[in-house]
Amino acid sequence: MAIALILAFAWLEEKVCIHVLLLGSSPEEFLKTLESFLAPFNETVHASLSLQQVIPYFQLHIPKTARSFGSVNSHILSMVHYMAKKEGILTDPIYSAKLFLEGQRIVNGLQGKILFVHGGGGLSLMGFQESIASLFNKQKISRYQKLKKDLKGRSSKGFHLGL
Repeated sequence: MAIALILAFAWLEEKVCIHVLLLGSSPEEFLKTLESFLAPFNETVHASLSLQQVIPYFQLHIPKTARSFGSVNSHILSMVHYMAKKEGILTDPIYSAKLFLEGQRIVNGLQGKILFVHGGGGLSLMGFQESIASLFNKQKISRYQKLKKDLKGRSSKGFHLGL
């Protein structure tokens, strides 16, 4: 998706910068893939873009944490919890949580209009059910303990906590 946006904006000569977070490839691999799409793109839209013309339209970023593909750490799991609790979006820890974590860092240094594009990643939730559930269960248990403490000494006849 990023390559399509880069090529389209370069072709349209729009003054934009597409920030690409590399989660599964190196900058060299990305450039090689981008270059492989140039000829078909040029043929489709009857253009003659070169790699040198396209390069000013994007900036590549590598995650600051959990850099290798498939790696997950406490920062990433905290972002999964934050996104679910604050934004109402359940993100996977392989792609989406890393994207939003790094996206915050990248966007904080930008000015002007910003479009944040998330290309998916929900299937990467598989295998993380226990890790993610434990994030929410810890919070549920602490809420239960607080409520139990608050109710201590009160009559609880007919009262059901429902937690």
